[in-house]
Amino acid sequence: MARWASYSLLVLLLASNCVLAQSQKELQNTLILAHRSAVQAVQSLSCQVTVQDGVGKLQQNTTGRYWRDFNAIRIHQDGADGQSQDLVVKDGELVSLSKLQDRGKLKFFAGRQSASQRLSVCDVWAVMLLNVPGPKGTRLLLDEFLERVVVACEISRDRSSSFYVKADFDDADDGKNHLELWFDASVNYLIRRMALTVDKFPRNRWEFAIGHFEEGAPGVFFPAQSTARSLYDGKVIMQSISTLSELHINESIPADQFTLVVPPGTPLADKIRGISYTTGNHGHAPGNIKPMPSATLPPMTLSGEEAYSRQTQHEPIKWGLVVLLGSLGILAAACVYWVSRKRRGAS
Repeated sequence: MARWASYSLLVLLLASNCVLAQSQKELQNTLILAHRSAVQAVQSLSCQVTVQDGVGKLQQNTTGRYWRDFNAIRIHQDGADGQSQDLVVKDGELVSLSKLQDRGKLKFFAGRQSASQRLSVCDVWAVMLLNVPGPKGTRLLLDEFLERVVVACEISRDRSSSFYVKADFDDADDGKNHLELWFDASVNYLIRRMALTVDKFPRNRWEFAIGHFEEGAPGVFFPAQSTARSLYDGKVIMQSISTLSELHINESIPADQFTLVVPPGTPLADKIRGISYTTGNHGHAPGNIKPMPSATLPPMTLSGEEAYSRQTQHEPIKWGLVVLLGSLGILAAACVYWVSRKRRGAS
């Protein structure tokens, strides 16, 4: 009798575990479908972007413009002293063109790389939490993140039908990452809040919150204001407020808006092919192709990142920090290439 009771208890435990696992899978599938529908409802978007970053006296504004038509993206970002950068993303590839003043002369630098990471501080999809962070600074759709990246995940749903997700994923550089996501049912399950902690930096915490959503069309919601904060021992050491204006959702955008013309004679660093060259007509290489230099120079300052370079090693700048300019790594290699050419010419 005792043996049968033990067997019955074991069967009940196994059954309850199966029901729990099935419940989690059903919750995940429901959440993915609802969130995907909300994001895909926005087929095109154009808007003005204003980013106010810094704490205390160390504050600076960055402005830009964002266009998106399905998966084609263009970002124009203005910087200090007449500097600017344009980014175009098509078919998962990013092409950039940066302009800066050097002793009164206008110079151009171009680049090409994968578009898997955050594009700039004016990357609306990233700053408004329409995608989520993954290993090595990547940005992922929610279904990619939950189905391919997470190593542990708990999903719950409250009485308002909103979802809460607590997920862990591994990063080769930072080790275990812990991500929390809050999805708001009242805005079609878009992300309302996000928080990140990393085992490697236990005293740091990164928090993100959407302060305002706009209903661009009946039943189509879009985040219009977000706040990102970096905390160290509970104290805010960085803050960024991103605001969208002149918001146009699902309106026609001319196709040539997503064409970036690179002037002839522009140094271009191609991180996909691992080469650099000076462009000829129509942006093509005229034959002076060389391996990309291994050395790098600091990227052009398009925002207030200099103010944040004063952090200690215990306060690392990660993907989520408010002034990360991930796409400007291309520019660094291009600058090296231009400097090397100039030195060779002088000699």
